[in-house]
Amino acid sequence: MRTLIIFLVSFLLLSTQQSKGQNTTVNIRPIVGVGYAVDWVHIIFMDASGIERKINHEENIPLGQEVTLSIPSGASNIRMTAKQLGSIGSSRIFNNYKLESNRSYCFELSGTLYYPKYTLVNCGWIPKGNISVYDSHVGKSIGLKRAMVVIKDKNGVSTLGSTFTDNEGNFQLAEQVRGKVRYQIRFEDPDDLKVVYIANAHAESLSFGAMEGP
Repeated sequence: MRTLIIFLVSFLLLSTQQSKGQNTTVNIRPIVGVGYAVDWVHIIFMDASGIERKINHEENIPLGQEVTLSIPSGASNIRMTAKQLGSIGSSRIFNNYKLESNRSYCFELSGTLYYPKYTLVNCGWIPKGNISVYDSHVGKSIGLKRAMVVIKDKNGVSTLGSTFTDNEGNFQLAEQVRGKVRYQIRFEDPDDLKVVYIANAHAESLSFGAMEGP
């Protein structure tokens, strides 16, 4: 009789700190309920050859929506300025805000029209990993295909997304999530034995193992 045992599940989490040589990214989102939208965002930087460059985002960023801007790898002396929609005078959300190269920034905006505030928050990451099982018939671990992976919030209440493993047992959610999450993994073995396993994840890799039911 073939016996399948859950052998290892490893989740590889995307770090908010990017490796050297990657683009610098800036994500800006006015949270719902804030007293203003964003009028424009301007970024000035020196490129790898020492020439000053500009990135101008002139479109409004409405409440609850977000925009992501990317500064090329090798940039230096990066400065960002942003203006709130409807303000008069010199008030700015960001005023020559200095950004470091090769990392990601995510800002949530709050405050009022003439007293804007921002909070630097953890950037989103994409849950991904691999599910392997040990098959006693072949004497080795194999990727578990077509396992359903459901990603929920840290309390296990709201579903953030779901996906399936491929033929090698790999899975990756299509969209980014923020903060801690809870994984729910469902699959059926050749005998149609339904298995559900739940684990919590933090901002580092984790592994867990479990037997396939009673």
